[in-house]
Amino acid sequence: MFQKRSDVEVRIAPPYLNSPRKHPHSRRHLRSHKGQITIYIILGIIILLALSLFMVFQYSITTSKPDAVLPGGQGKVSNYLTSCIEQVASQALSHMGQQAGYVTVPKEVELDGAKHLRTSPVTVAPFWAYGTTTTIPTQDQLKSRLDTYIQTNLRDCVMNSQGLRDSYNILEKSEVSSDAKIHPKGITFSVKWSIEIQDKAGEVITQIDDHIYESNVKLQDLRDLGEKIILAELSEMKLEDLTQDMIALEHPQLPVSGIEFACSKKKWKFDEAKDTLQNMLRVNLAQLQIKGTNPSTPHTADLPYYQNHYEWNIGELSYSKITPQFHYDANYPFSFDVSPRGGNYLQSENLIPKSKYISLLCLQTWKFAYDVTYPIMLTLTDDTTGYQLKIPFTVEMENNYANRHQTIKPNSPILLSTQTSDDYCKTAKTPMLVKTQEIVDNPYTGVHTTQPLDNAKITFVCLKYDCTIGQTEYNYGGMGDVAAINTNFPACVGGYVRSEKPYYTMAQERVIINSNPNQEVTLNSIPLYPVSLNKITIKTHTNSEDGIGPAQDLKDNQVALIKITFDRGNETYNPLHLPNQESSLVVSPLLDEKTKSSQTLDLLAMAEFTYDVDIQVYEDENLISSYRGNWTVPWEDLEYSSHITFHTIQAPTEDEKLYNYIEDLGTISKTVPLPEIQ
Repeated sequence: MFQKRSDVEVRIAPPYLNSPRKHPHSRRHLRSHKGQITIYIILGIIILLALSLFMVFQYSITTSKPDAVLPGGQGKVSNYLTSCIEQVASQALSHMGQQAGYVTVPKEVELDGAKHLRTSPVTVAPFWAYGTTTTIPTQDQLKSRLDTYIQTNLRDCVMNSQGLRDSYNILEKSEVSSDAKIHPKGITFSVKWSIEIQDKAGEVITQIDDHIYESNVKLQDLRDLGEKIILAELSEMKLEDLTQDMIALEHPQLPVSGIEFACSKKKWKFDEAKDTLQNMLRVNLAQLQIKGTNPSTPHTADLPYYQNHYEWNIGELSYSKITPQFHYDANYPFSFDVSPRGGNYLQSENLIPKSKYISLLCLQTWKFAYDVTYPIMLTLTDDTTGYQLKIPFTVEMENNYANRHQTIKPNSPILLSTQTSDDYCKTAKTPMLVKTQEIVDNPYTGVHTTQPLDNAKITFVCLKYDCTIGQTEYNYGGMGDVAAINTNFPACVGGYVRSEKPYYTMAQERVIINSNPNQEVTLNSIPLYPVSLNKITIKTHTNSEDGIGPAQDLKDNQVALIKITFDRGNETYNPLHLPNQESSLVVSPLLDEKTKSSQTLDLLAMAEFTYDVDIQVYEDENLISSYRGNWTVPWEDLEYSSHITFHTIQAPTEDEKLYNYIEDLGTISKTVPLPEIQ
């Protein structure tokens, strides 16, 4: 009875949906033997089982979970509340991933440039290790930070819903209490918040107390692996060793020691030596891999140096679904000095002074000691979800040897994260080309078409900041058969570019906005066909020994919930990572025409798709009828449709029969007609 809930996207249906006219998208087109026991024990077991089943089903109806289906106002508010928990929890996890385990960075860390790595004008990631200090967050600290954020922000998300306030009185009967449980399979967000729901006449509809949202983010594994890497670095000084190796390679612009028969002094520019080492760090450290994890780019046999030096064994690990990446950027703070040197030059010394006896013999010698301190960004990616945890730490050398007693010096003044979105958006300086296209894709039938999608609204989101970028244009800048926009974006280490257009899914891609002037991103939007609620009918059928009864309309005290899902499958079927399509709708004879016309069931357009359909009908909080099955929808039928009728089959009233009914619902549903498109 527990089913995954999907968000209901509410749109105002355009006039053409109220008639069978052609849709704008139409351009082409699921005994054992018992021992001998007394009759009284048998009866006792039956009674106990019946009571247990009753309690289970009663609990499933009165507890709000993301997959629970609840009647009337309770269902609407509960679904919205679960959506808010998901939204707020996702925000908290996003902040935590970008900010090294902090949802909100403490001011004393944000103001101290030696304790964090600034990744954008408004984002800092606290070091997990700097000098001899470690600040690795515990799992309990991560949980506490998630709970605090949810308890602080959930109420505003729910109470700011104009649609809910217009339809119901929502009275809080307790404070918000969050209990996030971080476990190997993900995170369970359990929220206790007692809410009483009343209609506008003040009549109590129901009370909701417990709410649960499940996230698949493997935060525990990411934190644990991050801790192992940091502790191994502190013990082995692996990054310092690699830095020493790069210096010891004796790059022509990065001298260490040598001797040469010459009378003229050899000179090297200090700035060129610094730039050379920074470039070597940027290129080579990206090749570092951790054995027992998923490498981003496996080292091939033709790169033996990387195989021997850049595969780090920190112990027996089994994190095949996590990809670690080490990154150094030339814009990061970089403390660098060389001795001896004179001003902006490094130079050799003549070992044999000139004399009248050996005037033709000159010998130049040099030996330089490097002091280097810089930050590294370790990014751990959960390959199952794409979630990233960013972990910065410092690498520190003195006189060519590892020495974790240096100090990171910020390259630029510390910026406080007090900007508004407008202030942040005005800092846009990095150009990026954004292309938008319509994509129709059904991996099960082989349909795959794309074409430019113009007039798509482009926005950019970086943590709490939201920037409106503009709209894409067809043949932008004479580019031909593309829809695009090329404009400046503000710096952000992990933002999202989004594309939105009516009757299309929102598309988004994660990007890192840096100084690279040649960035480009393509956003794929999927066309939708929204069917308004006033064009949908739910029918119920009785089920008896005499067979299936005739179709009956919903009664005034009955509420139906519809959920349709198109699952694109795993990466083999979905290499572009297109989203699954899910849409839900609440149907009641008591809804007014304005509400019915504004609520839609969003189907995929311009091709044939097969959906998983799940319908449940309630009467006074009791399940009375339902349906579960597959529904294939040809586009040529949907495009010219004026009405859709869904059929359901009666549920048993006896608790002991209800369990088998739910288990066999897919088979039982075949006794009633498939959804009908008129």
